[in-house]
Amino acid sequence: MTILLPCDPLMPRQVESDFTDEFAAAQKAGFETALFDFDALTRENNLHRALRFVPQDSAVLLYRGWMLKSADYARFTHFWPKAGRNSCSAVVCEAITWYV
Repeated sequence: MTILLPCDPLMPRQVESDFTDEFAAAQKAGFETALFDFDALTRENNLHRALRFVPQDSAVLLYRGWMLKSADYARFTHFWPKAGRNSCSAVVCEAITWYV
């Protein structure tokens, strides 16, 4: 399983600062991690660019980041195999700790 976290908009090869602790904890626990470009999806409507840092062999994705519109979640699931990647079972998790 690969855990997707949002990248920093100004430094896209680094995790967004709000998620640094979770990124480090996931890696320490032995999970594969990858960065997701939230702005590429939500502002540019470019899912190819948004997922450019995700390894192609990732079969299960857990998205841990900012909330998306339901249409964007659906695009995630349908995009993966059409991009020549392995079939994906997308598991979605939003940033809900903010509400607790």
